[in-house]
Amino acid sequence: MVFIGFGVLYVLPFFDLRNQAANELIKREEDIQRGYKDDTYGGSTPQETLDFFVQALKKNDLELASKYFAIEDQERWRKFLEDIKIKNGIKRLISEAEHLELTKIENGQAFFVLVNKENIVEVQVILAQAMNKRWKITDL
Repeated sequence: MVFIGFGVLYVLPFFDLRNQAANELIKREEDIQRGYKDDTYGGSTPQETLDFFVQALKKNDLELASKYFAIEDQERWRKFLEDIKIKNGIKRLISEAEHLELTKIENGQAFFVLVNKENIVEVQVILAQAMNKRWKITDL
């Protein structure tokens, strides 16, 4: 009985940690869903979102430009854009974004590419339609 008692005392914290981790995941998911519900950034079409993104870049408003990315990744992309700015790459990013061509829309995702003279894809941008029906950049 003593061993069983110690066994229970040893195992209980493990279940509590698992429950805590599950609750944190649920809360994060709820925060993301709430964020999308309240989100006003992004277009009603993938092209519109890309246009908004380019306009923000042209204004040098990286905070606004990052709002056109998926909510859960906006901070990471904002930092990426700041790094691009430090390396004087914003003009190139704008130029590439302005020359992207839509290749397909499938399963709530839109794929844009920029190909070189040899018809090799140099840049691909993927957008997805969020639960609020706005299109967000998911990969650049």
